[in-house]
Amino acid sequence: MKTAQNHQLNHRMKALGLSWRYHTLFRQTPRSFLQQALPTPKISSGPAFYKRKLWTYNFCIHDTGSDNASMFVWPETIPGHGSHEMASCVLQYFKNTEVKAQTLHVYSDNCSGQNKNFNILSLWQYLVANGRFKEIRHIFPLSGHTTMPCDRDFGDIERKLQKSKCIYTPSEYVNHIKDARVKNKFQVTAMVCDEFLDVTPLANALLPQGREKIAYRKSTSSILPANNFQLVFFNFLLAK
Repeated sequence: MKTAQNHQLNHRMKALGLSWRYHTLFRQTPRSFLQQALPTPKISSGPAFYKRKLWTYNFCIHDTGSDNASMFVWPETIPGHGSHEMASCVLQYFKNTEVKAQTLHVYSDNCSGQNKNFNILSLWQYLVANGRFKEIRHIFPLSGHTTMPCDRDFGDIERKLQKSKCIYTPSEYVNHIKDARVKNKFQVTAMVCDEFLDVTPLANALLPQGREKIAYRKSTSSILPANNFQLVFFNFLLAK
């Protein structure tokens, strides 16, 4: 038991060290997460609790270099909340934000339906192929160590929402998220239908045909180096 605890502690310290090193060496180090779905309408009456509600989604990208957080909000009536929506929000983030860094380090959880899949990988290939970044690294922290600045941002939003007994529309959520902080306020984008893209054609075009099968879901990171956007390195954690 003691050996297992020491092994887990070593991995935790390694993850913290990597996070700190990337934060100090590279300016653009975003963390991306999807908040727990927000019920719409939010009503305090008892019977309304058992009624079927509209869900509102909030996707967060937190830049640890500038300590700024960007929120992307949309209702479930527009699209869903899979990898296509995550990729669309990332593209919208780079449209709204001026990025001068040449190396991009992304941290996200291990959800295969949203972050850890070939659709998102093809998005990184697209950004490297277009010269937006010279290198992109997507890091997936170990299970149990995925608490990141996005969780702190979501906590500020939840505290703001607790003060409001009733919320009737997704646009009200947008206003509450904007006012969740007094200082360093969130940059909130209300996503519309035309801003969501289907990245499947992009994945089919960029991912090489007949590629070697890998256990992508078991990887701890993926690296897209400069000069060859179709070359991808994967890191795996080998259990002793």
